[in-house]
Amino acid sequence: MNWSTLATSSGAYGLKNSYDAAILTFINSGISTSVYGSDHATNSIDCGFSAGEVTPLAILSRLSRLLDEQDIPEENRWVVADPLFWEVMQDENSKIMGVDFSGDEDSRLRNGRITDGLIRGFRCYKTNNVPDGSVVGNTTTGGIVLAGHMSGVSTASQIAETEVLRSQKTFGDIVRGLHVYGRKVLRETALAKCFYRVD
Repeated sequence: MNWSTLATSSGAYGLKNSYDAAILTFINSGISTSVYGSDHATNSIDCGFSAGEVTPLAILSRLSRLLDEQDIPEENRWVVADPLFWEVMQDENSKIMGVDFSGDEDSRLRNGRITDGLIRGFRCYKTNNVPDGSVVGNTTTGGIVLAGHMSGVSTASQIAETEVLRSQKTFGDIVRGLHVYGRKVLRETALAKCFYRVD
């Protein structure tokens, strides 16, 4: 086994994961106007399929409407949510899993690859790094769904410097590097979010 390649790959994943979390936290903090459900404490959207609950598909529809009201183009829209949201989306009671809704038995939506296609005009992403994916109450779990257009946020990233040196604690070499990146919300009107909870 090539331990050097394995360690490098693990380090690169950790770097990417930290970068992903920092960018999503920054995007979340930059959204103040187009918000569906004001916060987790008092007014989060009850996500589910029972009476009085809002389905995940309806949440995406409302986020799409918030962007429509700001005259944001329909092309190149994205949505990011945690695994809990996508689990509810794939619930056995969800219409999105039905042949009569998705069109055919070979649909991407039916075979589990929901992030490959567009749903309500959004390219879909799943990550554990969406902020506020936390427990809302004793029996309620909640999260945030972030949505937007590619023109809403800009990021730049570079590995500025790397070096190989001897480890002071083991008989081996270590590689360290400097990762620099920047991020900026360019158009807050091109971003939206939803506070949701699952009872």
